[in-house]
Amino acid sequence: MARPSGRRQDVAQPPLEAGLEPLRDRRGLRPRERLFVEAYCGVANMNAAKAYELAGYKPGRENAARLTTKDHIKAAIDEGLEERRRRLVMDDREAKERLTQIARGSIKPFLHPDDPLLKCDAAGVRLISDAELALIKSITPNRYGRKIELHDPVHCTELMAKIAGALKDTVKVEHTLEDIVAGAFMVGPAA
Repeated sequence: MARPSGRRQDVAQPPLEAGLEPLRDRRGLRPRERLFVEAYCGVANMNAAKAYELAGYKPGRENAARLTTKDHIKAAIDEGLEERRRRLVMDDREAKERLTQIARGSIKPFLHPDDPLLKCDAAGVRLISDAELALIKSITPNRYGRKIELHDPVHCTELMAKIAGALKDTVKVEHTLEDIVAGAFMVGPAA
């Protein structure tokens, strides 16, 4: 069966019936082009030749490079790389959320219900509050019983102050512009 004249078609696909166009997604990509974009932005790690082969095309560097120059494919690649960047890079909002989650975390869910840290007094009030349990970083058994390590309060305070903008690294310069200019044009050793 002959292919329709004037239209390129992948060999692996059945011939197109007269008047039908190949399937395209919302970005105008054909199935193999979509596979190429996904591979390029994913497992091929921005290697066009490798993505070209992974998409099912015959190996060929020049064809892979040519495919990346098409406008609709270039736009899809840019969109895919932006999505990859959003997925891999933590922004300041997410960093604050993660730090807050860690700061509010507690070791309580990881303790056995019979643990002495969770014991109550005669009135049924726990001896150690949830807020105090949240201060515990780790509990390590040793030959004397247990070693309890607390979170570093100075480090936590510094991180929160930096996030709030209250703590910034500054450099104090004690030279005037005249001193700098005069020093740049001095000839010979300073007296």
